[in-house]
Amino acid sequence: MIHQKKHDPCRRYRKGDIVRARLYGRGFLWAKDGQIFRVAEDEKDGDPAVVMETCSVHTGKPVHLSYAEIELVKPIEENRPFELHVADAVYRMVNDHKVMERPFVNAYGYPDDQHLVIQMRYVPKNGFQRRLADTLDSWQSYSLNKNDMEVKWRETDGREGFLSND
Repeated sequence: MIHQKKHDPCRRYRKGDIVRARLYGRGFLWAKDGQIFRVAEDEKDGDPAVVMETCSVHTGKPVHLSYAEIELVKPIEENRPFELHVADAVYRMVNDHKVMERPFVNAYGYPDDQHLVIQMRYVPKNGFQRRLADTLDSWQSYSLNKNDMEVKWRETDGREGFLSND
């Protein structure tokens, strides 16, 4: 069973979010309805304008759109690349008690980072454990293998491994 993530409608836009312009009426000179943008700065309290990385062809300045004129397509949290080597990931699991993740490796040995992600943690006295991300699966004992050594890793969203309530 796959669990789809739901985005919080009260969430503020963050630098790196991918958003779509939702412009109604006659439109704007600096953006078109449905145009995709990357947010350049975190949304500020009391300021309805969200700054985009794209510059206006008319003014040369960054495009500003109201939070009411954009919708979240892909949050920055889902846009995190896998860039750590296995040695760095293991160090963080063992010494910093971090939950790390890597892409699932398909039958041909290639990372399938568009679909499945495997999370791993290290529990003192119990060793390594793993589970599929975004599922309600429980943690299972695990031994690192060749696939773990050949792919890049990343840290999860700040959750700590053996301190979670499983």
